[in-house]
Amino acid sequence: MKRTAEEAAATRARVLEAAILVFAEKGWKEATYEAIGARAGVTRGAVHHHFRDKTRLLEEAIATGWRRHAAPALEELTREDQPPARRLTGFLSTYLRLLAQDDAFRALAVTSVLVAPQVLEVGAGIEEKSRQTDRWADLILPLLGSKAQERRGLESRDALFAVMAFLHGVTVAAATAPHDLPSPGAASGIAHAVVSGLIPGQEEA
Repeated sequence: MKRTAEEAAATRARVLEAAILVFAEKGWKEATYEAIGARAGVTRGAVHHHFRDKTRLLEEAIATGWRRHAAPALEELTREDQPPARRLTGFLSTYLRLLAQDDAFRALAVTSVLVAPQVLEVGAGIEEKSRQTDRWADLILPLLGSKAQERRGLESRDALFAVMAFLHGVTVAAATAPHDLPSPGAASGIAHAVVSGLIPGQEEA
């Protein structure tokens, strides 16, 4: 029986989701098509049908994962009805909470930080992550306010560096020391502490 385009797309999506989890759990060498298929609920042949090359599977799984899983946090940055401090706090707290609560997002962090660097020419997946972080930076920079940073002897891009370093740091921590991640309930307080040091006078905005 011939599958519909919708069924094929659904299978492909399940394979991509399963691949991130299996790469994170087993690493590059042990993440076989059999293991990925079992996690996705499909055969090894089905995985191979969609992805004849494992490197290509890794690339697309990372790229798709960052587009999908970063969306809830990104929404916080684009809430133009909210003041800058609240938007940035919401973004950072949501990102932290996702790392702590969402197994798939944490697996994406592990795969991006620990697995992808082992594979040569994994450009597409890493490029997508870079595009996502570049977009975050473009949205965050205007929120920081040049006048607020001048009072500290900083430029806005210095403050942006601090925010991006925080994001990179917690992503690496999720991959290398997941047990050290804060509880989801602490995410908001941590984000507030970071933002209050960068946007003075707007902590409660």
